[in-house]
Amino acid sequence: MQLMVLYLALYITALGTGGVKSSVSGFGSDQSDYTNKGEKKQMIKFFNWFYFFVSIGSLAATTILVYIQDNQGREWGYGICAYAIVFALVVFLSGTSKYRFKTLLGSPLTQFAVVFVAAWRKRHLELPSDSSLLFNEEYISNETHMTKKQRVPHSKQFRFLDKAAIKESGGILDKRKWYLTTLTDVEEVKLVIRMLPIWATTIMFWTIHAQMTTFSVSQATTMDRHIGKSFQIPVHCSSGKESA
Repeated sequence: MQLMVLYLALYITALGTGGVKSSVSGFGSDQSDYTNKGEKKQMIKFFNWFYFFVSIGSLAATTILVYIQDNQGREWGYGICAYAIVFALVVFLSGTSKYRFKTLLGSPLTQFAVVFVAAWRKRHLELPSDSSLLFNEEYISNETHMTKKQRVPHSKQFRFLDKAAIKESGGILDKRKWYLTTLTDVEEVKLVIRMLPIWATTIMFWTIHAQMTTFSVSQATTMDRHIGKSFQIPVHCSSGKESA
């Protein structure tokens, strides 16, 4: 029973961590307007401070918190974490009235599929020499209102996808979602494709990085961790060197 509770807690922790890490940075960037130079600079500062405090928190958790837990007991370690989470949640919710919530424009996976399907359906058409002739609406129709979407400059890579934005004159099928899409949607898909090699190169890095909290701790148990005659560095502090 205790083992089941442990595994359940680990899965819940993984689920919560994945939800926070995948959304907090994007939510933070939504608070800045890209068209405003002042707010654009503030967004850069936000990410600098964001990753700074993430590193400081990781360093404190693997040094100070580990030391307290080893010397005072696990109830102190888990208690401090619980109070820190509650405090952070209260601070976060206190700014709810000031946050900017951007209207959802649909699933990015659907947009990705629409661009490829539309480009394949119009593969027999020739691309115009001038990209300004391609379909590119500034406002996107939503269920309740029109939403302005920031345009992305046209690029010459993966030009076969540009066919998804070709609007045939007098074509009835142009109104169908899976037959025509905007040039901005096409360029956003191109951006994702260009980032795939960068994403692929990080797989090995994060595979090795994941060993910091397991393999390095096992190695630390065989090391002499004494500083002086009386102080001994806790085993789990060995994983804190990545934050330092």
